[in-house]
Amino acid sequence: LIGEVERASVLLRSGARPGDRAFVTGGLGRAGAGRLVLEGVLDVPAEFQGDLLAAFRRPRARVAEGQRLASTGGVTSAIDISDGLASDALHLAEASGLDLELVLDRLPVPDGVRRAIGGAAEDAARFAASAGDDYELLFTVDAGRATEVAARVRETTGTEVTDIGSVHPRHGSDPRVLWIDEQGSPVAEPPRGFDHFRKDGS
Repeated sequence: LIGEVERASVLLRSGARPGDRAFVTGGLGRAGAGRLVLEGVLDVPAEFQGDLLAAFRRPRARVAEGQRLASTGGVTSAIDISDGLASDALHLAEASGLDLELVLDRLPVPDGVRRAIGGAAEDAARFAASAGDDYELLFTVDAGRATEVAARVRETTGTEVTDIGSVHPRHGSDPRVLWIDEQGSPVAEPPRGFDHFRKDGS
């Protein structure tokens, strides 16, 4: 795919700043659950199968949402999360040279994914953070503009956006994604999804 874009209209992975809020569009885990339904790994009630299978078979890129974010002041960085939130959040953190702190409990997990995974709510959230092929957007916003930007995206595109965390100065030698619960206590990092540059052959 070849095209052109005005430099001032580009949202890069590298623009996040300390104090920014981190948001995601839509819901996470639908496509990953749909793939497992097709493979016979998950058994999901019929009322949820159509949504999950459609998410995997006919993914919808968030083009309108991305254009709205790019034209709205206050958005500092963005990345699509086709490889899974856990992986792509780290890509954004590395490009920006900062740490991200994400609240596992806040991830927008659709009812169909919760039913497919079963178990505790944390299990479904951990799956949603790792599953790929969602094509949702992770983006960071100046904290003073966060409420306004979120409302504008919802009103103009009809897509829900969820505040899932914040951006912090880098505390270690390398940028990190820190996972916490609603009380601010650390939780285990969800498994990372597909990595195009993994050297182990998997």
